[in-house]
Amino acid sequence: MRKIFFISVLLITGMQLKAQFQVGGGLGLQIPVGNFSNGYHPGFDIGVTGKYFLNENMAVGANLFFNFFNGDKYRDYDGNVWRNHVSITAFTGLFHYYFSTGGKIKPYAGSDLGFYFWRTKGYYNYGYWVNPAGHTVYNYQYQTLSGTALGIAPTGGITYDISDKLVFDANLKFNLMLTDSGLNYFGINAGVFYKIGK
Repeated sequence: MRKIFFISVLLITGMQLKAQFQVGGGLGLQIPVGNFSNGYHPGFDIGVTGKYFLNENMAVGANLFFNFFNGDKYRDYDGNVWRNHVSITAFTGLFHYYFSTGGKIKPYAGSDLGFYFWRTKGYYNYGYWVNPAGHTVYNYQYQTLSGTALGIAPTGGITYDISDKLVFDANLKFNLMLTDSGLNYFGINAGVFYKIGK
């Protein structure tokens, strides 16, 4: 029975070769929200995406994006300047629903779901003491923390057919981690895709 089901899926997929594959890359402005915005500036991301169109309205696929954020600059008692950094690698699956299939402009909505691998590097204050001259000395220590979070990213966007083979894509995406990392961010993204198939 499993073999019959598997062969049926292959045959149906083979008949649907009119559906497209799209492969492309993009970049965007990423804006920290919530607690993440305390001390961190908007960052950027760069990545690649592949999509397979199940029909004219629905696509599934996968993303791999690298996100980078810088924190505020600080100066400690000794005059040293330091800055915190956060990097997030997002590996997610995607689902997009296209509201219009005719014409060059196609609005869509959907979501990503997958894993976010985060890493923070920075100096943290672990207390202070007062030296003999009466000056307060803060005990800053450099520390690297990392972790993995399951996340979801509701998405809304629009595509424009530049040519028969090239598609411009722009979207807004809210990256929400479902664990207590607090590293949530809002993305304004753009990219170009290459069509494979009809």
